[in-house]
Amino acid sequence: MMPAKALNAAEKWGPATMPTLRSQAAPRGRNGFTLVEMLVVILVLVILISIVLAVGQQVRSSSQAALTRTELKNLQAALVWYQHKTGQTPANMGAFLQGYQEMHAYQTGSNWQQRPDVLTQLPSTMVVSGLMAPPGGGSHTMPCIAEILDAWGAPVQYVPPPPSNPSAGYPTFYPNDASPSGSDNFTFTGTEVQVGTQIDGHSAYDPLQDSHVPYFYSFGPQYHSANLTPNDYLYSYAQ
Repeated sequence: MMPAKALNAAEKWGPATMPTLRSQAAPRGRNGFTLVEMLVVILVLVILISIVLAVGQQVRSSSQAALTRTELKNLQAALVWYQHKTGQTPANMGAFLQGYQEMHAYQTGSNWQQRPDVLTQLPSTMVVSGLMAPPGGGSHTMPCIAEILDAWGAPVQYVPPPPSNPSAGYPTFYPNDASPSGSDNFTFTGTEVQVGTQIDGHSAYDPLQDSHVPYFYSFGPQYHSANLTPNDYLYSYAQ
């Protein structure tokens, strides 16, 4: 038997109009994202990632250029020191590397080493290590820097004063080195110096700056570009 209060409620509302828990519950919200919303989110993420990558590449390129400029200026200072000490100007890159390192060599027992200098303080990623004969020759060898690289991994170049016989040309790289551009010869023609072999499918040229020789230079970030020009190079005499 139903209580009196329940009967009164049933009589008042009736079975069809009596409120239920379902009718009083709040409407359920929409779950998940639509396809359009997901595409918008993906597009925004792609744009943000592209911006971050572009800025990162720009920062990296600026850092590499700054590192190479510092390296070139240090090499120029080392060259000036070498000229002051010896009264001579190296005829090519090999002569500079060998002569400069011989001046910093010392012997401990039967071993030859180098005192800390501009070359030994370069990052390991910017040099090619090798062995060379110690001062005075002999059967011993000592660790050396066989080639210097810029921050992009290309060999740093050296331009000496013009030779007495310009038509003969002369090598700019250390003999038997592992340079990507090989043992190129400079041939003086007019106001330019032309590298004898092609580099990545194109010939590279360097302005013959009589007021600056001898000096070092880097091909710069466009080393692999077929449109490489001297304007893209980094020079050790530049401010």
